[in-house]
Amino acid sequence: MCPTQEYSKLDSLEIETNEDIIKLKLKSKPDVKFDNSEISKCLEYTKGKVLNEN
Repeated sequence: MCPTQEYSKLDSLEIETNEDIIKLKLKSKPDVKFDNSEISKCLEYTKGKVLNEN
């Protein structure tokens, strides 16, 4: 799990894949906004984990 508290704000997550592209649609809980810099940190952390596994 990436080092962020943004998970507590997550209401739903949709994942779309297409050849070499992965799209994530994050929906926050009502009246809550994500911190974009924290989401970016999470994506970088996850990318690093994936690259280190291959």
